Amino acid sequence: MLDLIDEKLLNMLEKNAKLTNKEIASKVGLTEGAVRRRIRILEQSHIIIGYKARIKYNLIDKTYMIVGLDIAPEHFNSVILKLKDMPEIKELYTTTGDHVAVFIASISSGKVNSFIEEIEKIEGMRHVYPAFVQEIVK
Repeated sequence: MLDLIDEKLLNMLEKNAKLTNKEIASKVGLTEGAVRRRIRILEQSHIIIGYKARIKYNLIDKTYMIVGLDIAPEHFNSVILKLKDMPEIKELYTTTGDHVAVFIASISSGKVNSFIEEIEKIEGMRHVYPAFVQEIVK
């Protein structure tokens, strides 16, 4: 169970993963060592699953897309495993609602159509719903 300090820590790291332990410690009233231990525990318990840079892909001639998927139930696990291994896919989620899975990908602008076609050809894929990010607002 998380306490209030863990929640503050997570909120700060989510907003800026480059904060140092010293900066975090001064904001939550702990020592740097205590912050380091808490972060290590959050990582080991898989509450923190990674750190990443956010990139404006359009500035480096790449297309950034969010793609919803409709997958046949009997092929769901095999499709997810195939998608998980594709380097263009940066994040992959299983979901409820309009899509059973959603992924975020970045692709060289000239290869978008062939990438979508490759996804559509995976056995069990019923439909692919790409949305192309025009601007990252937040």
